[in-house]
Amino acid sequence: MNSSPKMKHDVFISFRSKDTRDNFVSHLCGCLRRKRIKTFLYDELPADERYEESLKAIEVSKISVIVFSENFGDSRWCLDEVVAILKCKEKFGQIVIPVLYHVDPLDIENQTGSFGDAFAKRRDKAEQLQEWKDSFTEAINLPGWSTAYLSDEEMLVNGIAREIENKLLRASRTKISYTKAELTELCGSGLGPFLGFTIKLKDQTDLVVFQRC
Repeated sequence: MNSSPKMKHDVFISFRSKDTRDNFVSHLCGCLRRKRIKTFLYDELPADERYEESLKAIEVSKISVIVFSENFGDSRWCLDEVVAILKCKEKFGQIVIPVLYHVDPLDIENQTGSFGDAFAKRRDKAEQLQEWKDSFTEAINLPGWSTAYLSDEEMLVNGIAREIENKLLRASRTKISYTKAELTELCGSGLGPFLGFTIKLKDQTDLVVFQRC
């Protein structure tokens, strides 16, 4: 596994705008941000920057949420995001959470039903189509959430947000090391930025180690 790039976002949400932007995704994003979880949405950027910046944002996100919905498969943008997310999972160990929003997992895996009808609109090379199909199979077999098992949207949103919050908390329980010179530059005369950490000065070294409380 390669070393991770410097993280900029806590969560990246991949979604089909016309299916979920004004309902589920809006509610999920709002819930995450109220918890002070940095959440990336592509449509908050200028239109001409969205595709390229979305792919960049995936690489600098700790967690990606893929919201599969009825028309997800007719968008090359969404399909490319899934491929990019799974590459980050493989390369950096990015956490990936699939959400099946009123779609059947078998329809996603086999490109049948309404999901399959949307995907059938794609007119791309066979190799590209196969890459997307393989990505579907990998993504939906990861632990995730589905409206088939939790139809109350508020409960679904809250459940996903709690899971994300817990995963971020566990990931933050690591040691952080700075030299004394770096520490001085970071916080000057106070330790405000490091509240919530215990601080240890290693004997005979110039290294300060922070351990999350």
